[in-house]
Amino acid sequence: MRKSRIDAELTIKFSRRNEAKAVVDSLEPDNIFELKGLRVSGKSEGRKAMIKVRCERGVPSLINTMEDILGCVGVAEESISSLQRLVRRRQERMDREKKS
Repeated sequence: MRKSRIDAELTIKFSRRNEAKAVVDSLEPDNIFELKGLRVSGKSEGRKAMIKVRCERGVPSLINTMEDILGCVGVAEESISSLQRLVRRRQERMDREKKS
């Protein structure tokens, strides 16, 4: 029995457009190794990251792929947040040094 094709789209809205782009870019290395019957593509438009999945490998494969994508998005969000905190701390430290 041939498995049917399932198309899924995930749209995530961020507070900044560069965050949406960074998340989409973070998924790119995973797309280099294509599996037969599975295609993942992403793009950012403004503050939105849009990820599309086309799966002909069955529902379990789609679920695993979406879980992997969400995991990558979570790591990217944490990384962005950590970098933003570091930049803020550095700026605060520089500001304090200027006042001294």
